[in-house]
Amino acid sequence: YDSRTIPYRRGDITDRNGNLLAKSEKVYNVVLDCMAINSMDEYVEPTIHAVSECFGIEEAEVRDRISSEDTKESQYQVIKREISIEEKQAFEDYTDLSEERIEEDHLSEAQREELGNVVGVWFEESYIRTYPMNSLACTVLGFANKLNDGIFGLEAYYTDVLNGVNGREYGYLNENHELEANIIEPENGSSLVTTIDMNIQQVVE
Repeated sequence: YDSRTIPYRRGDITDRNGNLLAKSEKVYNVVLDCMAINSMDEYVEPTIHAVSECFGIEEAEVRDRISSEDTKESQYQVIKREISIEEKQAFEDYTDLSEERIEEDHLSEAQREELGNVVGVWFEESYIRTYPMNSLACTVLGFANKLNDGIFGLEAYYTDVLNGVNGREYGYLNENHELEANIIEPENGSSLVTTIDMNIQQVVE
C-alpha cells in the first residue's frame, strides 16, 4: 500500500485586462527508488548514466546516493529539485523504447537493452510561484512562499481564495500483485482579477 499527495495549483493574479502578474508554474523533483535500482546489478549503471546525462548530475553523486549504506534501501531519494517540464520530457524521450523511437534513432540491441534497464526514476510534481512582470506593483501584489502562504499584499489578503486543496493518489497491490490505484483530483485555487492596469502602472512607476 502507498499513497502520494497531488499538489493543487495556486490561482493566478491578473491585471484588469487579463495580463498575468503572478502565476504558479509546474516543476518536478527527480526521485530515485534506490531499492528498485539495486534489485538487479544490471539496473545500476544504465540508470546512473541516464540520470547523469539528462539532468547534468555527476555520475559519482548519483552512484553514491544509490549505493550508500544510508540510502541504498530507500525508495525516496530526491536527486534534483524543481526541474522544468522540458527537462522531464527530455528524460522520458531518452528512455523511450517505442517502435517509432527505435526506428528513428536506429537503436542497436545493446542500446535497447541498456535503456530497458533504466529503472527506479520517477517525478514528483510541485509548483513554484513566479511574477512575469518582475517587480511591477510588487508592493501591492506581495508574494507567496513555497508552502503557498501569502506573505503580504494581495497574496496574503486573498490567500484563502488563491489556494486550493491537495489531491491524493492511493495505490496498493491486490492478491494477484496487480496495482490498484484510486485518485482524488486536487482542487485548484481560484484566480484573482485586480483593478490594476499594467500599462498605466508601468507609466506611474
